[in-house]
Amino acid sequence: MSLYSHCLNIRLERGVLVNMKTDFDVIVVGGGPAGLYASTVLQKGIPTQNKSEKLRVALFDQGNLGGLAKFGYITFSKRWSFSGSKIISALYKEIVEAGVNIHDNTPITSVKYDEISDVVNVSSNDKVYTSKYVIITSGIFPNPEAMLHKNILLGLHTPEKMLNDIKRKDWKSVLIYGSDNNAINKLKQNLASLDKSIEYGTKLQNLHLESNYWEQGKHKLPGIYKSTFEKWDGMLIDYNAYKVINGTTSLIELDNAVKTEQGYILTNHFGKTNCERIYAAGNVANVISGVLIALSSALTAALTVGRLFNDRVISEPTGRFPWFPREFSWEESWLPYLEDQEELTSFGNSGEYKKRKASKLK
Repeated sequence: MSLYSHCLNIRLERGVLVNMKTDFDVIVVGGGPAGLYASTVLQKGIPTQNKSEKLRVALFDQGNLGGLAKFGYITFSKRWSFSGSKIISALYKEIVEAGVNIHDNTPITSVKYDEISDVVNVSSNDKVYTSKYVIITSGIFPNPEAMLHKNILLGLHTPEKMLNDIKRKDWKSVLIYGSDNNAINKLKQNLASLDKSIEYGTKLQNLHLESNYWEQGKHKLPGIYKSTFEKWDGMLIDYNAYKVINGTTSLIELDNAVKTEQGYILTNHFGKTNCERIYAAGNVANVISGVLIALSSALTAALTVGRLFNDRVISEPTGRFPWFPREFSWEESWLPYLEDQEELTSFGNSGEYKKRKASKLK
């Protein structure tokens, strides 16, 4: 019997987890598109249904809900695009209607698994919340609320378009900020080659979080202070740098079992990390960013965690059809994946399931 199956036998009684007294059943860390959607799916099953799964779900975000998406325009295709704020507004209404326990402006400082109590401890400054499972959806950018600062720009496009934005602001000196030294210096070179009349500097985010970061205010960034804007007209955030090295995982002290690579949290096909009770979804767990990726992985992780609280497989009345296979047993559909206990060590991890499948083809 695999470790996973053994744990299920201990934790499940008539489809409900038992013997674990916690503040919540699931805590979602990060209130962007992935966190909002995961919370809805956990609380309501499939969002198109009104049935409540009767789980105690809590959503935490270090600032106002919505993440970076609420400041952008989300393009799915040439003819299908939406204002990010409208998407976030719709998702927010879902979690309110579903009864999700909302904790905005509440930064999470650590997520640790307690083996003795068999719960996850989620710390926010001097308060600790306990949960049976945690899904981390913190994204890649350390503080989206910084976008509200009039002297901060997010560099999402080509250097040429970034330069147009800088000139529109009439900045004569610009500090380029990001999490990867090579990326921000390359951007500096590109911008300088386009216009030598503007002075450029660089500032690397300290991935070892300053102890007073959260005391600086929700519009701040690590290492950036009021004095920064006395020297520079404005700051350009290099989004590409954060695609190289994730800047949010440094803000949270993760359990030692949770493996990361370049700041990204490594998970299996269903969002599970190497820690049995900690999952991750959205851009924090995927080097390919975007709202579509965030929503897709959030749905998978939320359905997977939600499935642990209910062992019924045939669709009705779980509220999770048709996303789960209409099999007569869990083992018949997903066990080959869930038995995979190999530790995730990199993005290139192939997993035992794929290895077994390949060996059969030889």
